[in-house]
Amino acid sequence: MGNPLIPFSPGSPCLPRCPCNPSRPTGPISPFDPGSGSGVRPRTPFGPRCPARPLLPFSPSGPGRPAPPGCPRLPGCPIGQDGVKP
Repeated sequence: MGNPLIPFSPGSPCLPRCPCNPSRPTGPISPFDPGSGSGVRPRTPFGPRCPARPLLPFSPSGPGRPAPPGCPRLPGCPIGQDGVKP
């Protein structure tokens, strides 16, 4: 994993996947994190919690920023990327 942040074009709100778990699992570890959107990121009890923060503004010509807590995906975003509205 560990994809670097990727550039994005104006009107394309797809961003790299949130690098942290939305919440630490408290019970048995499930095979996949249900919050991952695409069901490909294994859930681990060792990941850091996502810090609470508002959506960040984006520069149309700048690099994408990490997705905020919750890691939402928008329709049309490629597998492995999360969608947040810029």
